[in-house]
Amino acid sequence: MKRLFLKNDRAIWVVLALLAAIFFIRFPLKFLQEPPFLMDFSGFHVAAQRILRGEAEKLYQPLTTERQVWKYSPTWGILLSPLGLLPLNAGAVVWSTLNVVWLILTLWLGFRAVSLGGLTSRSFVPLVVVGLLTRPLSAEFLNGQLDLLWAFLLAAFLFLELKGRPWGSSLFWAAATSLKLPSGIFLPYWVFRRQWALLGRAWLCLLLFNGLGALFLNTKEPVLPLIQWAQALKTIGPVEAFDIGSQSLLAALGRFLTADPLRLNIANLSRSAVLGAALLLELGLLLAVCRAPGGMEPKQRKLLDASMLMVLMLLASPSAWIATFSLLIVPFFAAIGGGLRLGKKFWKNPVVMAALGVTLAADLLTHKGIWKKLGIVYFRGESYLFLVFMIFTWLGLGLFLTLWLERSALARKGTVLKGLSPSGLETGTDSD
Repeated sequence: MKRLFLKNDRAIWVVLALLAAIFFIRFPLKFLQEPPFLMDFSGFHVAAQRILRGEAEKLYQPLTTERQVWKYSPTWGILLSPLGLLPLNAGAVVWSTLNVVWLILTLWLGFRAVSLGGLTSRSFVPLVVVGLLTRPLSAEFLNGQLDLLWAFLLAAFLFLELKGRPWGSSLFWAAATSLKLPSGIFLPYWVFRRQWALLGRAWLCLLLFNGLGALFLNTKEPVLPLIQWAQALKTIGPVEAFDIGSQSLLAALGRFLTADPLRLNIANLSRSAVLGAALLLELGLLLAVCRAPGGMEPKQRKLLDASMLMVLMLLASPSAWIATFSLLIVPFFAAIGGGLRLGKKFWKNPVVMAALGVTLAADLLTHKGIWKKLGIVYFRGESYLFLVFMIFTWLGLGLFLTLWLERSALARKGTVLKGLSPSGLETGTDSD
């Protein structure tokens, strides 16, 4: 049993099969018996039917409500349009099944990426990651959102990058960025790292992915769908930025630094000032990722940098809902793999213990049951206390700091090993 759950890589298939069965029974099978209302999927279904009816010009008009719009690239509208062939309830079951598939694939890719990245991978880790992300994953399935698709695309991009498959990784990055623009945070990172070949491939794949889709939807005016997409993002962004459900850095600063109705603020800044502060903070975190110490193995740096960027793109997104934090699957894999690689001595560092404490405490506080045990049920009329106190934001920040500390420790360890080697020369190069 110890070998099964610690060192036997074949055991990963047993673990993933178990998780697939649990999620399939809990969601698609239950939805088959009790037809659900998946709020986000109902909008996707309307968008798919518009494309199938030849009404592509209406793709970016309001869907089931005035506030709900298609905010993804035209190409993704085409790729998901077959769902419009099904009745709404049948489509919801199929969509939930696809979410199970994307979840299991993301878990497998995260497991493999940790191994390829030179960290410690164990077959029990998917169980831990799913346990840590129970709240976002439940929200994902119950609302019919597409964050697990986003997580899968980014996990595939990282896996292929670590495998040395540049065009495949660029294509998956382009697909992820076309689904959700915050994935574009890799662009300034590649510029800073002077990875020009990678940057060129990424731009080419992005242009082809979206250009071909736009041309398919509107052969006479292929630019029009792209303009409508940009307008939809411009319209919905400010509306969602300070919503109580958003757990982004911008929303958190708005909660604590403006005259928020919940009266948790310690200052009374304007929203423009808060926006500027959020941009500066996000830029500082991006520079923290870009400016890594020397001494690391190249693949270790790729894995940890990409994981930190995934956390940052989530926190920088204007619409960071509960379900969106499903994106943290790969970053949690990397954090656990780095911790296992560094050993107990690393975790005894007070700063590391503090970062880990914030992460785990925040994770616990994402559950309403924990607040009830603490005797806190409402705050100013709100019962979703993890949203009120921006708990998911703290979860992301704690995980980001943990990954950053692990990267620093691995760099120091690599420098020491380099100095002890007979030649004193690094065996790898951090190249594109």
